[in-house]
Amino acid sequence: MSNATSPDCSVIQAWLPSIPCCDPSSVMVDCDSAGRVLMIVVSGRSINGSIPTQLATLTELRVLDLHNNNINGSLPREIGLLPNLREISLQYNLLSGEIPDSIGNITSLQSIVLTGNQLTGTPPATLSSLAKLQTLQLDSNNLAGSVALDLSSVTNLTSIDLSGNNLTGTISLPQCSPANVNIWNLGGLQCSSSAAPPFFAVSSPLLWVVVALVIAALAIGAFIVLRRRSHRRFDHSKSTLVTRTTTRHAYKVLADPPPN
Repeated sequence: MSNATSPDCSVIQAWLPSIPCCDPSSVMVDCDSAGRVLMIVVSGRSINGSIPTQLATLTELRVLDLHNNNINGSLPREIGLLPNLREISLQYNLLSGEIPDSIGNITSLQSIVLTGNQLTGTPPATLSSLAKLQTLQLDSNNLAGSVALDLSSVTNLTSIDLSGNNLTGTISLPQCSPANVNIWNLGGLQCSSSAAPPFFAVSSPLLWVVVALVIAALAIGAFIVLRRRSHRRFDHSKSTLVTRTTTRHAYKVLADPPPN
């Protein structure tokens, strides 16, 4: 049996009949030596229709990239049965419906890009389970509603974009203003974080006024302490000098008897 007739390729051919599967001359559907599909990268091909539930049988799939097509329907909840999936890139299609909660089962996920679709509802709370996630782009959809999204355990996140929706509420992140990021747009959500921001990254003018006053107060306090210590040393030196003078005078009186 050739790779092109493997069970995985049967799913691809039923879904995308014009796309070659496991063809060494094409990189659109890449497979391993056993004919198991590892990557689907088919962009800008005007592909219609919806994503089949049979996609869940492609258990070795790492990359699902179908951006810039005409794919409609919803993102099937069966996508949560793909244990090795690392990247979902379905931006600029016609996807509708809600993002399934089952997406949180794909703990290998590093990138979710669903920009420019017609998705509704709110981002699922199960996103908090994706500890390896680095990119989350859900911008320019029809997401709406109040959320309390907790991504505080997603410590590898370097790109997030929730703009172009109608979301309200809060989002918990490891840091609200991290230093090294690609895209960081929370779409109007209020951020909370357990991590304190870097001190010198805070740009509030009022804070810097307070810092200046504290530094000035510390400097004045230090000056007063040093001045007091200087006075004490001077008084001590003066007292020592008087004592020594008095002692010498006494010795002189004793050594020189009064005249007869």
